[in-house]
Amino acid sequence: MNFSKILPAFLATMLTLAVAAKADEADSLTLQSGQEDFELFHKAAIMNHAIYFQDKFNGSELDCGILKGNLGGGSTSCNTFEKDTDVVSVIKHDNKCFAVFKGTRAPAGITQKNVDAFGEDTRKNFETSRLTDPKDMCPVQSAYLGVYNNLYNFLVSPLLDCENSCGDSKCPVILTGHSKGGAVAVVAAKILPEYGLFHNDPYVITFGAPSPIYEGSDDEKCKEAFNLDRHFRVVTAKEADNKLFCDPLSEHARRKIILEQFFGAKYMDGSKQKTLHLGNTILVTEEGEVARAFGDATCYDFDDDMLMVLKDGDFANLNSYGELKDSQPLHNINTYKSHLKEAKNGAIDGLNEGRLCTKHWQCHDNLICDHELKKCVQDPDFINDNGITRKGGNHWGIFIDYDWPANVDDLIIQMLPKDQTDLESRTSQCQQASIKSNTFAIMEFSEAAQVVFGKGSCDNFSLLSTQTVAFNENRQDAAEIILRPTTGAPPSIQYIDGYEAHDTGGCQGRNELGVGPAGNVFECAKKCDKKDDCVSFEYQKNGKTCSLSSSCSQLSLTVNNANDPNYWYRKIINGYVSHDTGGCVGRNELGTFQFDTLTECVAKCNSKDSCASFEYKKSGTRCALSTSCDRPSRTEKNPNSSDYFYTRDIEGYERFDSGGCISRNELGTKTKDTIAKCASWCDSKNDCVSFEYEKEGSTCRLSGSCSHWYQTVQNDDDNNYWYRRRNVPLFNA
Repeated sequence: MNFSKILPAFLATMLTLAVAAKADEADSLTLQSGQEDFELFHKAAIMNHAIYFQDKFNGSELDCGILKGNLGGGSTSCNTFEKDTDVVSVIKHDNKCFAVFKGTRAPAGITQKNVDAFGEDTRKNFETSRLTDPKDMCPVQSAYLGVYNNLYNFLVSPLLDCENSCGDSKCPVILTGHSKGGAVAVVAAKILPEYGLFHNDPYVITFGAPSPIYEGSDDEKCKEAFNLDRHFRVVTAKEADNKLFCDPLSEHARRKIILEQFFGAKYMDGSKQKTLHLGNTILVTEEGEVARAFGDATCYDFDDDMLMVLKDGDFANLNSYGELKDSQPLHNINTYKSHLKEAKNGAIDGLNEGRLCTKHWQCHDNLICDHELKKCVQDPDFINDNGITRKGGNHWGIFIDYDWPANVDDLIIQMLPKDQTDLESRTSQCQQASIKSNTFAIMEFSEAAQVVFGKGSCDNFSLLSTQTVAFNENRQDAAEIILRPTTGAPPSIQYIDGYEAHDTGGCQGRNELGVGPAGNVFECAKKCDKKDDCVSFEYQKNGKTCSLSSSCSQLSLTVNNANDPNYWYRKIINGYVSHDTGGCVGRNELGTFQFDTLTECVAKCNSKDSCASFEYKKSGTRCALSTSCDRPSRTEKNPNSSDYFYTRDIEGYERFDSGGCISRNELGTKTKDTIAKCASWCDSKNDCVSFEYEKEGSTCRLSGSCSHWYQTVQNDDDNNYWYRRRNVPLFNA
């Protein structure tokens, strides 16, 4: 963007002079990563609160005298500018220059004029097009850039005057904002230094701000565009219902906002935006405990098909007159004020042992976030210092012996840079743990790597432990790390995601898809994965022969001999869930058939839209299809049954056995005979984002706001299944 064309003539002249005369004067503020000033953060929150209602649109203006009193005295001057629905105040307080960008307009009083202005301002948060300048390697959201451009004519001159008013020491410049205003402050921090007018890079303090920065164009160039040590993103958190909740507005999610109490409005993102947070993240609880991370740290992860639904109560708790109540939600600026007031005298130690958490970065240095307990706990340290062997000289090899955790078959190991705080982030440097060894060739890290152990798959795992391993002293640029489970409790047979494992051999004469070498059992599994008709494979226990089958689909067809020289792996059927219960009595409404293979039985069920499940004889050819046997509670519940039993996934939904949300069944409750009929009812409503269905009954409950697992009760003993709707449709706003 050519700023000389859009800056007024006098500012363009100042730009030329300033670039020539710019010196490296230091400002008087020492606010850097690890040197947070919570009194300053608290004052910035007070300023953000002050400008929400005190503007000309609401029939008033910022009272600098009252603000000075709220800030505890000290020299204070204010200068506010409004254009359309956008507001910025330049406030000088105690020789610091604050540019305070107002968030989404908060109307004082519910009039049609206020409702229209609020709607216009809110829609800016959903204008998600990018800045399209091909020369800009760090694109920002165009709507937030538009707000900045709407205000810059006023902003630059008074802010520059304020900076210079402190003489040679220069007043520090602090850009701050809440919610939308915070996103605009980040955009300003990117663009203002490009003018060359200011002597020092600005500081940035945001509260509950969404990110205006798009991920992926050139993240390194994007980081270079900012002085990230001076960026601070504050996020509130509190414990409730045995979970830690964070301000949801700063998460990376596709959003749907429903404001019914006074506005009767709905807004929705068309798709999830790939945004990126930069700098420091500061998490503050209502007790004043503080955690810090550097980089793109969030409290939750949202897949592309997930939706975050926010309602009136997520923004403000109002009485029937539209007045604020004493207790406010996490996103409200009043909550930021109160949390930071508690944190003013605190230290950034992270959350202590036993405190609730959602991710590892929130816990104290020697703790991790246990994803089953959802608490900060001691790291079990699977790697003992005595188990690390480094090769001598310039060699990059490092051997690590570790303890395999008890009762964990699906162990994964991933490698992360030594300073990365979000240990649950996905990475290509991740492998399922082998009961023999895993090798990582690490070229893009330096000095050290974090070895992360988790339970699950590389795409979705629960963190178990993390430890930092230093590279060889004479080879700091790369490492080859070989991990070997020498102690602990590794399983007797290798677990592979997507397969059932058996050590009793496969089928004789059923290797129709070929026999050949494979370096390990994982490579053999990949060969089977590439063939749609591959239902199982064998792999030598003491060799490297891989045999693929299109018909060996039942345990009864195998040799079933523990002394057989092969392992047998049966592929889990996509779209179905296996249950060790047997089927239902008298519920074979779609007929009984005879098929030589399980694959044929699956295909028969797939051919009928109403098929909810099927049974298949473990030692036979009988295939029975059902429309109503859709859950284990309806079966004979016999683990020794002669039948396999598979229930069909509900298309377009993800099932959880751990219950839904409390008091979020806004769209109604009905009796539905089957889960499929409950899903059909949800499909008929564009507002439906999920439903609950009784495990032992037929009650169906629809929700328009229970959209993410973190909102649910997360209790496997709950009486309900919870089905999250994938890709909720857009509505006509």
